[in-house]
Amino acid sequence: NQEDDGIHIQINALEATVAPMRLLVEILKPFHFTTGQIEQIFKTRHHTSGAIFSSSVARLLRDRNRFIIQQIDTQQRDPMEIHSLDDVQLTWGNDQLISNTSPINTNYTTQISLRSKDLIFPLTLRNRKTSDFFYPKGMDGKKKVSKFMKDRKLNQFTKEKIPILVNGNGDIIWILGYIQDKRYSDMQHAEKVYYLKYTKL
Repeated sequence: NQEDDGIHIQINALEATVAPMRLLVEILKPFHFTTGQIEQIFKTRHHTSGAIFSSSVARLLRDRNRFIIQQIDTQQRDPMEIHSLDDVQLTWGNDQLISNTSPINTNYTTQISLRSKDLIFPLTLRNRKTSDFFYPKGMDGKKKVSKFMKDRKLNQFTKEKIPILVNGNGDIIWILGYIQDKRYSDMQHAEKVYYLKYTKL
């Protein structure tokens, strides 16, 4: 099945076929995996999640009850500095961030509001770091970003591509598509508000 993070092969469904190894070869050969790699992949079907195999054009992740195949992403996703949020439209890999000063329907996973006075420019759009932590909106206390993603049962491929918006002082403002930091969700006494919307291209 084709999902947002790649092609999913359910291990139980694979094993229920007459010749699971032969079927796996047919599925993986177009992605340039070698016979030796496919044999190793097949052996991991009863192992712990997390193993990753790479070919010249794709990667395969053994994740819980499935294999996930993802074509190698050639798009640059270096940290991006944002010097203004005044009516901007930014593209970062396959992600798009739109900001304006006109109100929108706010869903804090895909759309948020920010007070201008809370922001220190330049902001940064980047991937997660091991040391990242934040204060999730609707939760008590602080939490490591890695723990938040683990609790959400996100696979490694998804974790690698989630964009994070960071304030100029290093605070995480928003894990785009998931949750806002509650330190930046207060809209009281706001003279100027930015409305941000996140979409996948």
